Amino acid sequence: MPPALAYAPDDPDLRAAADSELRARRAAYGRAYDYYNGLHKRHLRAQGEEGDDNVVINLVRQAIDRTVSLLMPRFPTLELPTQPERAAALEALWAVNGGARFLAKVARQGCLSGHVFVRALPPEAPDSAPRLIALNPANVIAFWRADDYEEVLWYEVHWSHGRLSYRQEVVRAESAWLIHTWREDGGGWERLETGVWSYPLPPIISWQHQATPNGFYGQAEINNFALNDRVNKLMSDVARILRYHAAPRTVGIGFEARDLTPTAINTLWTIPKADAKVFNLEMQTDLASSLNAVTFLTRAFLAEQRVVVLDGTVADWRHITNLGVRTLYMDALFKTEELRRNYEIGVIALSQALRMLAGEADFTAPIRVTWADPLPVALP
Repeated sequence: MPPALAYAPDDPDLRAAADSELRARRAAYGRAYDYYNGLHKRHLRAQGEEGDDNVVINLVRQAIDRTVSLLMPRFPTLELPTQPERAAALEALWAVNGGARFLAKVARQGCLSGHVFVRALPPEAPDSAPRLIALNPANVIAFWRADDYEEVLWYEVHWSHGRLSYRQEVVRAESAWLIHTWREDGGGWERLETGVWSYPLPPIISWQHQATPNGFYGQAEINNFALNDRVNKLMSDVARILRYHAAPRTVGIGFEARDLTPTAINTLWTIPKADAKVFNLEMQTDLASSLNAVTFLTRAFLAEQRVVVLDGTVADWRHITNLGVRTLYMDALFKTEELRRNYEIGVIALSQALRMLAGEADFTAPIRVTWADPLPVALP
């Protein structure tokens, strides 16, 4: 989003830039979401009723799921060094909101969009807990200060119902956050209401998935979809070749078709021609070059995402040491550590918001996040 000096909902240039960015972010997220769910480009046309030879090897999903699994195999341990007696209450608040399942969901959103947006809501009843809502990153944009892209001036959350479009602006004020709700029905935007978020911490918490130099939004996990397309194209070509040429074809020369006499003995054919020949025509290649290209491109894709996929079975690795395992996963572990630095910021901010909305007095007390080891460890 272009930077702003102050909240300016009636600035036509800023509105046009915001609408353009929203469309771009929705398109980027939609493409990543489709690829993650296996909706890849179809490279071959189906040949009538003979079936579809298109092959989809979903490297995008492999990379994202493996990244999330290493990032948070379990819910991290949260400690309050100055208030150890309140740690159990914080864990209970997280458990109500899904704990590890919730974090895995926002991590996948971060992988797909590059940025995470979570909304905190106060308890609906005195005996209930505050809620955390993972916002669809395709529907949220941010406006930041022109001289400091890390300081958010306001957020916009968009949604639609039928023919009506809505947007909610969460605007930073001097001592609170103002929440303006707008509606558009084809005749321009109309402000419906304004509310006040009187809590010290903002109602929306956001952070980058992968850090972007000099930018507010983080980097998505996958950018090179074309490489996955190429793998699918090669395997689709292989599948079509095998469809038509994998089975041997019987060829006869030196006789007419009418000379062929079938018998009832094991489908044997007889031919009353001394110089007749019958033989099988088979492929003279096993398509090794094509399969090697698929393997090379697959490894290149996973290496670009810093994802490790080990070849072999468990038996092949039974004598390897813990140091050996970590050496094999070194690049993936370094990537995981980088991601955890960003997600630790989000976990701490969400924990503080939960404690604040639950009525905790010292909700800004330091929180220590300890992540679980993502790799198995061999016992001595």
